[in-house]
Amino acid sequence: MYLAGNESFLMSARMEASVLPCVWVVVLNYNRAQMTLNCVDSVLRIDYPNFRVMVVDNASTDDSLIRFKEAFTDPRVELLVNDKNQGYAGGNNLGMAKALAAGADYIFILNNDTIVEPGCLTPLVEAMERDAVLGIVGCPLFGSGPHPSINWRMRFNLFTGADAELGDGAQMSAPHEVELVMGAAMLVRAGAIKRIGMFDDRFLLFYEDADLCFRAREAGYKIGFVPSAGVRHLAGQTTARFRPVGVFCWTRNRAWFVRRHGSMKHRIVFNLYSFGYWYPRRILGRLVRGEFNLLVPVFRGMWEGHFAYPGPYPRNPL
Repeated sequence: MYLAGNESFLMSARMEASVLPCVWVVVLNYNRAQMTLNCVDSVLRIDYPNFRVMVVDNASTDDSLIRFKEAFTDPRVELLVNDKNQGYAGGNNLGMAKALAAGADYIFILNNDTIVEPGCLTPLVEAMERDAVLGIVGCPLFGSGPHPSINWRMRFNLFTGADAELGDGAQMSAPHEVELVMGAAMLVRAGAIKRIGMFDDRFLLFYEDADLCFRAREAGYKIGFVPSAGVRHLAGQTTARFRPVGVFCWTRNRAWFVRRHGSMKHRIVFNLYSFGYWYPRRILGRLVRGEFNLLVPVFRGMWEGHFAYPGPYPRNPL
């Protein structure tokens, strides 16, 4: 798998912005105006010459729209207002659909709780241009704090429904193929989206990024990790205020994901593991911490995860 080279194709070919692949950066906002403005401000400093920014407001109830209309004076930034909150998956889908209609070659899905380094995008586009089989690529995500660590998901255990996080090390310093990348910062080929579809909005939030990666792999695309300047991710900032919804979706979607992508063996072991260990531990943890308001979301997530599975993603290529 050839993800990058020693010489930048942008520099060697001396291409102008007008002939470079067009990248649309999609940033979703819900009642987090300042966080989104900080994210967009960092995006506008990206050194890749040909990009546009689509900020999707997911029916915010605060002053987000007023602040955005005052702040978005750069012609590269567009604002798309949703008339209802469609969750992380549905809101990003709206932005991706708009980007596709505008002729995007690639779409950079970016959480609004991120700050990007100027050099983060160019290596990702280069990797895509060098390998037409790459459908989705991601770059390093760094946590916050005085000594941030790399936080990256690269493989998935279908027996337990858990993803693996790899830290600093040689595996993070060279481009290579992975099973999945995080939706907090992922570059997606427009042709892949047209072929496999966008996020499954029935997931609402959590696991929709892993599902997209696995659907891409099942369609013959590769998922890649490309070292670059990276993205600082303030993980959990976006969903912290919606914890009951998050607990419900995490519990339910974990089961949905295994049912969709796992074999019969995976599903049997997953059920035994979940009901014998994972669910009891989660319930006991809520009781010990006095988080009684989160018990109903856990039980509801268990029920819908195992008894209300919506079935495969509807294959409706764009």
